[in-house]
Amino acid sequence: MLCVFANGAKSWWIFFHEEELRYQLSAVVKHFGFRPTFGRYVCYIRSSPNMWHKMNDLRVTCVEEEAVDTKVCSR
Repeated sequence: MLCVFANGAKSWWIFFHEEELRYQLSAVVKHFGFRPTFGRYVCYIRSSPNMWHKMNDLRVTCVEEEAVDTKVCSR
């Protein structure tokens, strides 16, 4: 994996040390619309290892991790 930043710089450290990188995803933001300034956003927040919350304009609901994977990764 080679990480390219907004300014065009490349991180070769990530390329050679990918196996050392570990993280736990804690939030996902998904946009629905044609432009960032038009449409709506939905946020998924991890509150514990097996519990996620879906936040939209009107309410907060609990969702399983599988629902986050399915909804966030699909187009």
